[in-house]
Amino acid sequence: MLDDIDTANAKLHAVLGKIRHLAEFCESRSGTMNCKDCAADEAGKKSCLQYVKEGLSEVYSDIIEHIYAQESLMKLASYGYHHSDHYFAHVEAHANISEQFHNVITSISHQSPSDTIKQLLALMHDVLDSHHATFDREFVGMVKSPA
Repeated sequence: MLDDIDTANAKLHAVLGKIRHLAEFCESRSGTMNCKDCAADEAGKKSCLQYVKEGLSEVYSDIIEHIYAQESLMKLASYGYHHSDHYFAHVEAHANISEQFHNVITSISHQSPSDTIKQLLALMHDVLDSHHATFDREFVGMVKSPA
């Protein structure tokens, strides 16, 4: 089970890499990661927006897949983790994360792609830091040394 957790966490870091790639793509087009500074013509801006939207869709799909995989692992834990208060709080945190990612990604319709990418990077760092420290680390500890 620990190998599955390590694999899932590696995939989550790969998602961060995808977001960084979108940021680098955006910055390479504008020089400042601000769409207002982009020198591309309208067709170029439209193709850039489409590329970013596709990347954001892929990121969201990866996040949902990660949450599903992790919750499946939590249910498989043989020592009753899925009946604990920590489990229910962890699942609720996943629902909040999913909603936050959805809100950021859909915000591209009323703000620039570069602003959306910046928000997504901040959210991803928050998830990797606070969620991992609050929930994932404890879950891994429980798997390593069940009560």
